[in-house]
Amino acid sequence: MSAKWSTIAPLFYRWRDLEVPFDLGCGVLVGAVPEWVKGKDVVSALSSDVREYLKDDVRYALAVQYEADCLGQPDPSWKGTETMSKRKHARYRIICANLAIWVAKPSSLCFGILIYAKQRREGTWKLIELCEPGYLEPHANDLPNKIESSDLESAGDLLSAILNVGSRGTISVALRTLWTALCERVWEVRYLLFWVALEALFGPEDAREISYRMSQRVAFFLGADRESAQGIFKEAKEGYSWRSKAVHGMRLDKLRKKEHEKSAKLMYDAQELVRKTLKKILADPKLVKTFSGPGRERYLDGLPFST
Repeated sequence: MSAKWSTIAPLFYRWRDLEVPFDLGCGVLVGAVPEWVKGKDVVSALSSDVREYLKDDVRYALAVQYEADCLGQPDPSWKGTETMSKRKHARYRIICANLAIWVAKPSSLCFGILIYAKQRREGTWKLIELCEPGYLEPHANDLPNKIESSDLESAGDLLSAILNVGSRGTISVALRTLWTALCERVWEVRYLLFWVALEALFGPEDAREISYRMSQRVAFFLGADRESAQGIFKEAKEGYSWRSKAVHGMRLDKLRKKEHEKSAKLMYDAQELVRKTLKKILADPKLVKTFSGPGRERYLDGLPFST
């Protein structure tokens, strides 16, 4: 017999003025944390650390509701090559929603737990499963940012585009790598992952002069004119040189510990190159098609002649 199920991701967000409820589309709602989530049934199943996480300062949540006969029922709406259950599809959409909001505007907004529940006949909710999948670690520069309604509107469009990209191709690789990077706390690994995402999008098929060509492609793609492209080129080229130092095993303890401002800037610059690139691509169906297909290389090589 079909029942109503709910997947809830309580959100950490340092501000208290998020305008909710807001329908992001694709079945994902940004709303207030349901009262039952902070009830005895849920709280007693949590570790002490997560109980702290669910204190009164957690006010908002991402939520997906659906009907299913059982926890693992396949979702016919999933367009991937392999079968996905409605439960896993709900989790996937919540992760993509958090990523879409971050691409629209990076901030402190993130989730650390996922709660799966089933509605009883009398209308109350029963906890079925709880997991801690890891959470997005925002950059210090982004902590003061507030999410406005316009940002959520942009995130809704980005979410639709992300879900339509599919599970294969350069954009999909970049998105998965970006999420992994954002959840990583080790400086060298996080930094390298941002560059893996950039290489998925801009890496030339011919690897000769890769540092120069990568930097040039990023610069002319993001630059509004030749002057701004020149600044981005210098930023990207320096960033790639540090990527090379990290990947070849150079000790970067001094950079991380004694040159904190420098390491923080390098990280922020790398994340912003990835974020701005994906935001521009996902907002334009023609660019999505170009970066997903065989025309990517030709398009990128032609950018210096079209700016």
